[in-house]
Amino acid sequence: MKEQRISLGLVGMLTLLLLVSCLSKSKQIHSYRSIPNQTWVWGDTLLYNGQLSDLLARYQLTIEFRHNDHYPFQNLALWYSISPTNEAAICSDTLNFMLCNEQGQWRGRKWSNLFEGSIPASTFTIPHSGEYTIRLLHIMRNDTLTGLYDLGVRIESVP
Repeated sequence: MKEQRISLGLVGMLTLLLLVSCLSKSKQIHSYRSIPNQTWVWGDTLLYNGQLSDLLARYQLTIEFRHNDHYPFQNLALWYSISPTNEAAICSDTLNFMLCNEQGQWRGRKWSNLFEGSIPASTFTIPHSGEYTIRLLHIMRNDTLTGLYDLGVRIESVP
């Protein structure tokens, strides 16, 4: 009787562990690009590449950024696209991230005068496995953005 309880408890624990592992996100692509001299000129495209292979998965694209407290705007407007390498985009959109709240306080984690944050951009599926390219362009009204250190992308499969 005691052995039966132990084995039922063990089976229950293993089942719970399996369910939790199936529900967790799995990182597929995670990469940052430094902005040279913290100056991003309009028209300069940031490219990120990586392998995606699960045709049944839904993927979540998250944009990550690092900027200093001298970044001159409250927002960051971006255009992005995701495409199999050398093929048409499977999704693209424009995004407007509010980097500070209504009181003018920067959002995200702070280290000295550097702020880091991330914002989910979109969920998508892929038509076939292979190498994918993510493109980022700023679409701000100023031709040159200063105060940005890095921009990154993270793609995770989601349940």
